[in-house]
Amino acid sequence: MEPQAEEAAVEAMLEEDSGSALQSQVQVSGCNSGHVSNMDRLQEAADFETTAADLELRGEYEKAREGYQRALDLRREIHGDVDALVAKSWNHLGRVLLLLGKFDDAERAHSRALDISKACKGDEHLDVAACLGYIGVVMHHCGKLPEAKEYCSAALKMRTRELGDSHLELVQSLNDLGFVLLDLGKLPDAQQCFDRALGIASDHADPETARSFNGMGRVMCRQSKLLEAGEHHERALHITEQALGEFHPNMAEGLIGMVDVMIGRADVPMAKRYACKALDIVQQVYAAEHPNLARAHFGLGRVMLEAGDFPRAEEHLHWALASRMVLGAKHPDLAQSLDALGSVMWEQGKFVEAEEYHARGLAIRKETLGDDHLDVADSLNNLGIVMADQGRLIEAEDYQRKSLVIRSLGLDDGHPDVASSFANLGAVLFQQGKLSEAKDYQSRALQIRQQALGNEHPDVANSLNNLGCVLFELKKYRDAEEHHRHALAIRKQALGDNHPSVANNLHNLGAAVDMQGKVNEAEGHYRKALAIKEQALGTGHPDVAHSLNNIAGWMLQKRRFSEARELNKRALAIQQQSLCSNHPDVAQTFGNMGVMAYYQRKLPKAEECHKRALAIRQEALGAEHLDVASSLEWLGDVKWKQQQYASAGEYHKRALSIRKSMLGDVHGDVVRSLDKFGLAMYKQGKFADAEEVLETCFEIEGKAQRHEHQNMAAMLGILEEIRQEKGI
Repeated sequence: MEPQAEEAAVEAMLEEDSGSALQSQVQVSGCNSGHVSNMDRLQEAADFETTAADLELRGEYEKAREGYQRALDLRREIHGDVDALVAKSWNHLGRVLLLLGKFDDAERAHSRALDISKACKGDEHLDVAACLGYIGVVMHHCGKLPEAKEYCSAALKMRTRELGDSHLELVQSLNDLGFVLLDLGKLPDAQQCFDRALGIASDHADPETARSFNGMGRVMCRQSKLLEAGEHHERALHITEQALGEFHPNMAEGLIGMVDVMIGRADVPMAKRYACKALDIVQQVYAAEHPNLARAHFGLGRVMLEAGDFPRAEEHLHWALASRMVLGAKHPDLAQSLDALGSVMWEQGKFVEAEEYHARGLAIRKETLGDDHLDVADSLNNLGIVMADQGRLIEAEDYQRKSLVIRSLGLDDGHPDVASSFANLGAVLFQQGKLSEAKDYQSRALQIRQQALGNEHPDVANSLNNLGCVLFELKKYRDAEEHHRHALAIRKQALGDNHPSVANNLHNLGAAVDMQGKVNEAEGHYRKALAIKEQALGTGHPDVAHSLNNIAGWMLQKRRFSEARELNKRALAIQQQSLCSNHPDVAQTFGNMGVMAYYQRKLPKAEECHKRALAIRQEALGAEHLDVASSLEWLGDVKWKQQQYASAGEYHKRALSIRKSMLGDVHGDVVRSLDKFGLAMYKQGKFADAEEVLETCFEIEGKAQRHEHQNMAAMLGILEEIRQEKGI
């Protein structure tokens, strides 16, 4: 109740014949001076509350708490503990305690208000609805999402029943429930809540309307509707600034929303501006351990991650993690921080640390949310990605299948997240060389995304790109080109010409046209992709180094050694500044240098470079990774050129063992290793071993009908020579 309404209520109470706690105290006093004293004290309580409300509006929450506490103490002295005005004071105090991050105290205050309101007004009164709503918000902040949904839903039902479908008081309840549903992953239901709220309050430029716009912005962002998301957050920021001022803590919600939008658009400079402003604002208001301060640090940490500034990303994300520890060791926000830190470790090639962070996040989510929660599926997905990059493809497939099961049970068959699981599982199968299965999963992902999101959505482009990569490996280069061109058109339309995703598409398109002999067009795509990444991410970003490496590899194939050397030098310089020394991308650079030296017949240099690449890959990826097999194969080739056939055979044998373990017996890379190992045996005069290996190789190729294998004729010739030797 506002102070003016309270004065009217007090006057009505004084006019009653009996039943007033205030009257009974006046009668006991036995004199008129007691009556005047209580009225003065009630006015003092109202003044404290008015001042506190003004302080709360200005974001001065600690001073507001003191004022609400003084008002509560006075009212309890006058009215006793069981009084409607006392209940309202408890609610005011609880609200500001929540803003101060004191969740347990806030819950106790609102629970006290709920008990008093029920005793004074009955179970169905609007004051009870207000208490339920406040408790629901506290539960939400505590990470108790099912309980939060129950309280917020009850508050909304009571208010709707008493006030109708379009009363302004419904907006707060709709917002409270909408944000809970959003964090539960129920996007359509959340969107419906914010739609209803905006339908009621869109003409009211107040903080609650700004909340509605921010909520709708978050829904749009999760649906990758970045233009609409940005418009909603901008509306929220405008309303908040007009109502509360540019530096009010409520501004942080819209600013952090814009961080998400700008990250989605790959506009890192703008994302950083929004994140820094949000952090500047909340640092002026909240104590170091406050969750809102942690959220601002988390937002800036994500921006630094996108910018490739991994040390600063780690710094801010660790800060957020430490602050969120006050929420308890099992809060969902803690899992979110752990997950983000896992991504930072993953980007730096620190796969062991990445796995540890993601596993801790998964454990928290399982315990607090249950095994079948959608956030659990996200953690499983992240772990699957880390496993795949470590070459642990069987484990990666297992994680992705578990993630898919959860999403399939919790979501409709046509939900975009189900499509993402199909795509991620298809990517693992692609790495395993199971191209037919990979194509099937990527096709299913594409179909869902087209139906759920429309033909022009960026996620549809992702699926087209994935399918194009599968078709490329199937040597269907024209079909691959078609898919990549289609994906490129969508991404340009949705994200603009200079988005990093456009660059990735251009590179894949370049590879497809290159295999069709369109060399000039391919180079144009490669160079355009590099230019986009340099413009969007900066010339020192690790992704730029990755593109430089890719172009250098292509230059090597064309024997353009001088140009390749310069690109490799630039890539290595970037990596030495931005990545740890044992990052797999550094190994790729040394591998390229080794290939260049090999082609130039600088065999000692080639051996040195490939050994450095091998050492990095074994340390970073483990001894059984496919990239390790690639380095071993190159070292075998170098030894072959040096006519050191025994050493060559050992390297090819190790590569063969890894590839058979990871890819099965009939993969094309396995056949190539068999071929090279067999030839090394032949050169050593081990004719029986050579014959057995080469016959196996020839048999596999025949069954697979890969008649394009360039060494088929050579194998037949070698087998004939071996048989002649045996005949002698």
